[in-house]
Amino acid sequence: NILCAISFGYSDLDHPANSFRTERASVGDVIEWHE
Repeated sequence: NILCAISFGYSDLDHPANSFRTERASVGDVIEWHE
């Protein structure tokens, strides 16, 4: 399974759903470039 998400815009910091925070992996830990 692969999950990768990108979010655009501004969050409403007063909304309860936006109080949940997760740890973020660095790009180097997530991306593997193939040529």
